[in-house]
Amino acid sequence: KNKEKAKKVVARRYRDSANVRKDFTEKESAAIAKQYGLVFVEDLNLANIAKTLKLGKSTTDNGFGMFRDQLVYKLGETGGALVKVPHCFPSTKLCSHCGHKLDKIGLDEQKWGCPECGAYHNRDQNAGRNLREFGLFALMSEGYVEGIADENGEYFELRKVFGVGTAKPDYEGLLEIAQGRMPIAAGGTPVVTYVV
Repeated sequence: KNKEKAKKVVARRYRDSANVRKDFTEKESAAIAKQYGLVFVEDLNLANIAKTLKLGKSTTDNGFGMFRDQLVYKLGETGGALVKVPHCFPSTKLCSHCGHKLDKIGLDEQKWGCPECGAYHNRDQNAGRNLREFGLFALMSEGYVEGIADENGEYFELRKVFGVGTAKPDYEGLLEIAQGRMPIAAGGTPVVTYVV
């Protein structure tokens, strides 16, 4: 009888923690969908990550898969979109300032300096910038982003300049724009606005 009682207590605790997690992800995904039109995430293989010794339990406990699914339908309701960046893209290893790629970075390294340009990065913020830039590049190359505007409000149609949505888009030019490394006008500033 005590065993049955203990099973019920454990089941209740699991149910309560699952409800807390679901409530949190529902609220967070709703807030993100209201604030942003485009959200970029790394398309992680959660099943494979869950099998690893270091990250397994925390991956299944954090409900990221559920969170991602909620983002998809909530962004759809608000007219936004979730863009999945391939998991093989080295978002953590790339310098978001100059594009230099590190050979290797450990899971415990939260900050690192670029040996090429000297920029100092917070690991997660740097990866977030790289995911956004890659996602914008993918959207531009597929023709989903129509144009860009510099801070002076001058508008440039990407199709005319870089062949977006055609058989031969200029990938290098688009990637430089997405990474904010190419001034659009002579003496201009990096892109600040994307017109989807």
